[in-house]
Amino acid sequence: MIGCLAAGVVLAAAFVAWSRRHRAPVLELGILRVRAFGLASLSAALFYAAFSAMLLGNVLFLTGVWQYSVLHAGLALTPGPVAAAVFAPVAGRLSSRIGPGFVGGAGALLFGAGSVLWIALIGLQPDYWTRFFPAMLIGGSGVGLALPAFTIAATATLPPPKLATGIGAQTMFRQIGATLGVAAFVALLGTPTLGTVLGAYDSTRVFMIASAAAAAVALALIPRHRVLAARA
Repeated sequence: MIGCLAAGVVLAAAFVAWSRRHRAPVLELGILRVRAFGLASLSAALFYAAFSAMLLGNVLFLTGVWQYSVLHAGLALTPGPVAAAVFAPVAGRLSSRIGPGFVGGAGALLFGAGSVLWIALIGLQPDYWTRFFPAMLIGGSGVGLALPAFTIAATATLPPPKLATGIGAQTMFRQIGATLGVAAFVALLGTPTLGTVLGAYDSTRVFMIASAAAAAVALALIPRHRVLAARA
């Protein structure tokens, strides 16, 4: 594992050095100097670390602790994506009016609030409708507000010839964040016993809250007037 991490650092440094010299690099480093794009990409990586950890954590908790079947767990998780789908169009409209930084930041904070409710409400005994369901709806609503805002904030200030590169680069940062988030989740959860399982899951939720809050801060730093002027 240590060898893989070291190799990853070396290869990342080599990738950056190659991109700086290549005439047509896969990642044009110049777009990272655009403040809105750089902050949106950082925020996307942080949020996806929390989001991916949440997706894995919910499945493992429902099937491993509450002993739901795979089908039951899938149905139980459905309201979260539905809430995200409902709020995503709202995020697009609000971002055009008040800026994606505020909208995405609010979404990240809502996501964190859902994780706070998880820590406060969820116990060893299954109690879906009064405990798990409300936390999932709040978190899903936050996801729906946050995800469109990342793309809007990242691409609004880029020139048209750079849009495809920008979208591809932000997708890369999202995947990196998701990978690191899952790794952090697994490391924090460990192999808990029945007596320590709630504390272990709470630790993973604290990580999600911190990562989502950091994503909200990064989005809030995006210059609102520049993004709105570019979209206009």
